[in-house]
Amino acid sequence: MAKVLRCPACGALWRVDDGFSEPMLRCSECQAVFSADKVECVTVPDEVLSARLQLVEKAQARQAEEAAQGEAAMTKIAGDLEGFESRQTPASVTAPVVIERSGKSSHGVFWFFLLLIGLAVIAAAALLLGHRTVTAWMPQTRTIYEEVCTKLPCPGFVWQNAQAFRVTAEIEPPVAEASDADREMAELLPVVRASLVNGSPYPQRLPVLDLKLLDASGAVMASRVLEPADYGFASDTAVAPGYTVNARLTIKTPLPYAASRAAVTPVSDRP
Repeated sequence: MAKVLRCPACGALWRVDDGFSEPMLRCSECQAVFSADKVECVTVPDEVLSARLQLVEKAQARQAEEAAQGEAAMTKIAGDLEGFESRQTPASVTAPVVIERSGKSSHGVFWFFLLLIGLAVIAAAALLLGHRTVTAWMPQTRTIYEEVCTKLPCPGFVWQNAQAFRVTAEIEPPVAEASDADREMAELLPVVRASLVNGSPYPQRLPVLDLKLLDASGAVMASRVLEPADYGFASDTAVAPGYTVNARLTIKTPLPYAASRAAVTPVSDRP
């Protein structure tokens, strides 16, 4: 049997041994860090997985062949046009006719280059408008889009820079009317209030957060890695420039004694 994991950030699939049990994972495609108990996972027989991989390889080979055929057709058209423009004028044609043919040839080259420019503009617009499809198919192109989309319009494009967020956090105090028992429980199972401000000029996806609870000496008492879903938001939530998102972060395992303060750090980007 084979175990197949899907990266929640970029969708990459990874095959691991059936007994694989690491608690935290890092995707080698997009470098996203996520919890193993949150990842989408299926277990399938080896022969079924091998058959599926063969189908995918055949589909990729077919796409590559179609792309090669299209490129060959365009090369042939370009060659035919070049041959048409480079035909020599017959020696029997008089000088005025030669001048007239030269003018037509110049117009033909002009329209040909105009057509190429138009096709390039259409292709560029398609790439900018279809950034979701391109980045989903080839996640490694995201860094290119992040550079291009600062200079050209990419409607709906969302950046994913964890360092763009400024985070402040504090331990939520117990309710004033709470009993002594409830106060003690609130101190041992604290709730941390965090504010995430997008300090960049671009919309940013919410990051993965590293929550640490510290004692009076600054030693770490407990820590937890939280994805947006763990602190109340969808994984594709985008925050506009300058906007603040407030979240409540929880520790599920009781502490041995009350924590003095909390530290929250964005540790990775989202898909």
